[in-house]
Amino acid sequence: MSSITKPVFRVPEDSTPTTQLSYTLQVSPSPITVSIPQEDPILASLEFVVTNLTGSSLLVRSITFTIQVGPGASLTPTTAGISTSVSDTTDWILTAPAAPVTCGSASYTLGPVCGSAISLAVGASVVVQISQIQTNFIPGNSTVEIKELIGSTPTFAFTRFVVTTFPDSFYFNGLAAALSSDKNLIPVAQVDTGSTVTLTWNSSVVDISAFTIYYSNASLGQQKATPSDIGEWTSPSLSSDTVFTVVVKTSVQGGQPLTSSLSTTVSVRNPSLVAADVQVNNYVEKHANPGAYLEWNVGKTYLLNQKGSGVGGFVMGEVDNVNTITEQMSIDASGKITANGAGINGALSANSATISGALSANNISANGAAVNGALSANSATISGALTANNISADGATVNGTLRIGSWTISVDSNNNLNFTNGTATFQLGNDGVVNSNNNRVICDNSPISIYSPARGASLNASDHFGGGCDGYVAAAYWMENPDGDSNLSIHFGNPY
Repeated sequence: MSSITKPVFRVPEDSTPTTQLSYTLQVSPSPITVSIPQEDPILASLEFVVTNLTGSSLLVRSITFTIQVGPGASLTPTTAGISTSVSDTTDWILTAPAAPVTCGSASYTLGPVCGSAISLAVGASVVVQISQIQTNFIPGNSTVEIKELIGSTPTFAFTRFVVTTFPDSFYFNGLAAALSSDKNLIPVAQVDTGSTVTLTWNSSVVDISAFTIYYSNASLGQQKATPSDIGEWTSPSLSSDTVFTVVVKTSVQGGQPLTSSLSTTVSVRNPSLVAADVQVNNYVEKHANPGAYLEWNVGKTYLLNQKGSGVGGFVMGEVDNVNTITEQMSIDASGKITANGAGINGALSANSATISGALSANNISANGAAVNGALSANSATISGALTANNISADGATVNGTLRIGSWTISVDSNNNLNFTNGTATFQLGNDGVVNSNNNRVICDNSPISIYSPARGASLNASDHFGGGCDGYVAAAYWMENPDGDSNLSIHFGNPY
């Protein structure tokens, strides 16, 4: 069986247990050290917490805890003087070996006070303590085996823990996180986002290569580092709550590796949020595709930025693995939207919008909009200026200026519709009359009134007739003294 290390207890446990019940082990002292011959022995204790974490009650017949005894890689040279206790003496009893054991294995069996089995409810626990254990004289690792017998037709199931006995001079304690201030280290439990902390600890091991520091990182996952100073290490900048675990590995005579670890947690004020799912009001949606999802079942959602003394606004875009941001869309503090391209299935409403790419929406409403690409909409209402390279809309209302390619379309103060491209200009008046480059265009059946602005003045006309490609051309010219120039001409058919 392989084992897995639990850093809090510094006790490796079986990584593939077959047991139905769950087991944790706390040792004391931590770490356990060897006894010294001719001196008072070091006394240790093992405390097992047995818990039913299944979904139903379990019928427990027996649980046996077996420790190794004698010289060599064992926990104790003898079981003499060992005491036992159980948290619930009404229902449970812990039975020790009938006589002291000095070599081999010693078993301590937990069972019911009455009958052959006892039911352990869902979530219930029972605590077993084996204490006053004289530690061995030789450092090393010793295995504690656990065998459980559960059910009406029971079969044995197993798990195990590895307990390490360190040399008498070994110590590893005092792990703490601190902030550096004026060359002093001040212990902290919480720091601001972007701060670094310095971990300090005490250890009899002076080889810095024997230490490995593991720490959590919300974006990159678990990281590890090796300290450059004895008993001290400074972290990178922290952006979220961080768990630090310092592991020391050393060897004793014969090369047997011994491992111990300490852990601490530092809270970060105003942390960065990195999550695969966010649960609000007991609602969470699981998604098959990778990425981050933010959702909840409330009537209205507020995404708010308290700008304070800053410029405010929101930025949306992409970021690579070295945190380089590519901005795709932004909303400034005034509500102006700037985007490389936008496709809106519903309605778009904004005080002002600048779109570098194409804008497509079922309905657009804006005080002003500039689209460097194409604008496509079922309906559009623009109170300010609208600029676009291409516009496609089933219905559009523009209260300001409409720009299409090189042409500008606007309504003047007299409610005339004006078209211009900088060279050519024509106007559709509010009375239906069309003017081109300040010349009035007369259409068929248009009423014509010709007069001189001077009262009593007359206009002279001469008629010219001639053939044209359409077979008929007529023109009338009016000349006004004294220059005799033609001041007015009317043409029918092809130009004369």
